[in-house]
Parts: sequence; C-alpha cells; structure tokens
Amino acid sequence: LEFRRVLFRSSGNGRMDLELAPMVAEIDAALYVIDCLPNMSAEQVTERAAPFVRALRAQRPDAPILLVEDRTFTDAPFKRARVQAHARRRAALRSALEALQAEGVQGIAYLSGDGLLGLDGDAAVDASHPTDLGFERQADAFEPVVRELLGQPPPLRVLLLGDSISLGYTAEVRRRLAGRAIVARANVGPHDRRHENCAGTTKGVAQLDRWLAQDGGEWDVIHFNFGLHDLKRVDPKTRRNSNDPADPNQADLATYTSQLTTIVETLEATGDTLILATTTPVPTGGVRPHRDPEDVERYNDRARGVAEPRGIAVDDLYSFMLPRLTELQKPVDVHFTAEGSRGLGDLVASRVRRELRAMPWRPVTPGPGPAPGRPSRP
Repeated sequence: LEFRRVLFRSSGNGRMDLELAPMVAEIDAALYVIDCLPNMSAEQVTERAAPFVRALRAQRPDAPILLVEDRTFTDAPFKRARVQAHARRRAALRSALEALQAEGVQGIAYLSGDGLLGLDGDAAVDASHPTDLGFERQADAFEPVVRELLGQPPPLRVLLLGDSISLGYTAEVRRRLAGRAIVARANVGPHDRRHENCAGTTKGVAQLDRWLAQDGGEWDVIHFNFGLHDLKRVDPKTRRNSNDPADPNQADLATYTSQLTTIVETLEATGDTLILATTTPVPTGGVRPHRDPEDVERYNDRARGVAEPRGIAVDDLYSFMLPRLTELQKPVDVHFTAEGSRGLGDLVASRVRRELRAMPWRPVTPGPGPAPGRPSRP
C-alpha cells in the first residue's frame, strides 16, 4: 500500500487543536487519518473532534477522513479506570461522527480500536507504545480500510499450509513473489503471528477452518501439503512419536485418504485456486521418529488420487528433491539445508506464479491515488 499521499495526524502532541486544521489541510493528501484519542480526554474529544473535521472538510471537500479510536492499552484487562477511559473517549468520538453525518458531512470513515494491538499483551512496551508486533498489527488493521477508501483493490493473497518443510521454504516463496502477492502461512492463533507447523491430516481437519479465516481469509491461491507426519510411527498407547518400525503410522493410508479428502473438500468450498504439494523424500539410515522411505510414495499416490480427479494442480516436491538428497538434505533427517529450502521455495513460488498469471494484476504496492477506473469511496 502506497502511503505517500496519506496523512496521519497523531504523535504525542496530537489533540485535534482547531488551530492546526488549516495547516493540516495545506497538505494535499488523498486521505487524512486522525488518530489522536490516546492523547485526549473524553471532554476534549467532545469539544474538538467535530469542529476539527468540519474545518478540514471545508478546505478539503473531497479527500476521505478516517477517524480512529484509541488502541486498547494492553493493561486494560487489569485496570477498570483504563477501560472506562477508553469507553468515554470512544463514545465521544462516535457522537462526533454521528453529529457530522447528521449535518451531511460526507466521506468520513471510522476504525475501531479494539483490534489494533491484540489481546495477548505482547504488542506494547509500556501498555501503550507498540512493539514491532504492535505496529505490524496496527498496519494490518489499517491496510484494508485505507485501500477501500483510496479505491485500491486488495493484493493477491497466497496461503501456505504445511509441516516444518514448508516452514523452511516460506521465506523464499515470499521473496520470489514480492511485489506480486502477499504470502502468508498458518499462524499459531488470531493474536499470535508465529508460523505454525500444520503437521498431519488429523491436525489439519481440526484446525483448517481457523487457518483459512486468519488475516481476514479471502485467499486467491492455497498451496498445501500433508503427509510427512501422517506416515511417521507413533506408540499405539501413548500416541507419541516412536522409533520402532513395528509401531503404526500416525494415520494409516485409509485414514490419511479419508482425512485428506475432508481437507480438500473444505478447501474446494472456498472457491480458491488450490495446489497440492507432494511430500518430500525420507532418507534411509534411521530417521527419528521412524519413517519408512517407501511410505512416502504410497502416501503421495493417495494424495494425487484425491487431488487430480478434482482438477487440483500438483506441485511435485518429491520428484524435484529425490535426485538431490545427498546434496540438499541434512544427514539422516527429513529436513533440508538452507540451500535445499531455497530450492524448494523457488519451485513452490514458480508453481504459484503460474496460477497468479491467470489472475488480474493487483500489485502489492500500487501507486498513489485511486486505481484506474475505480473511483474513491465517498
């Protein structure tokens, strides 16, 4: 998102002083963002918000104005006074918005403060000022609103689902698709953006809806893989990883096929473009927990049997990596060297890019102002 022509009116001294409205209006911005509530009392909001917007609108009759509530401080769950202060300021800002709308003032949007920092307490250094995580969350909250107000279409979005092998190649996929699409992968939770190991189909069935909904959902391409965890051996009593080749797979072939079918049916219901990745090879020599190298081909055959009749594209990571194991795979380990992960990332990015070519070009960083042929939202 191009922010060169978006003016953010904030900082520690930003209190919607009426005298500053004409100075703010001197800047020819495509959008004015007013984010001052953390510095103000409810009484100040009541006194200044509506007059400030009127003065700005008088000089800038066409540019949208975005009013932003104060971010919920991370210590609010422990301080009743903090919660009450948030509530009073926000009520005052909403009243100002309603008054302006009743007067017929157009082009005013509103952003809630509840989701700006999240609920885990990790997004601020002192309950108020954001950490890097806090700023990232605020940017994520602002971006779709600002895009809509500027008439900019959302960028193409790619979701990666997979085990630790995909964790290794995610960064390379992002690098290869930079400027063409936003690449996300399964996160630990709604307020925790750490990458999650999607593991096997058992976990996939349980968590898929959550992964699909993260970051607002609405994916264009979903690249997914399950298998490496399904075929590993587990203790039949404890269900913990086992090094005994006589123990059962985490999910036998029949269970794997059934659960993968459930996953694919859920993915198909999204209407998104799907790409199934085959499971990468298991080396010989006693990988722990135990996995039979021959099982990989059997599970991949079942995966193709689920995907191909449905017209789902297959990204054959197995065939790509099989002749390169001594060069790119760690000794007696299912994981790959940094060079191996980059190679897989390049392959995945290339396969995703083939699907993106058929989609309208929606750049990640468009130029300033409304997209051609699409007017700004009033």
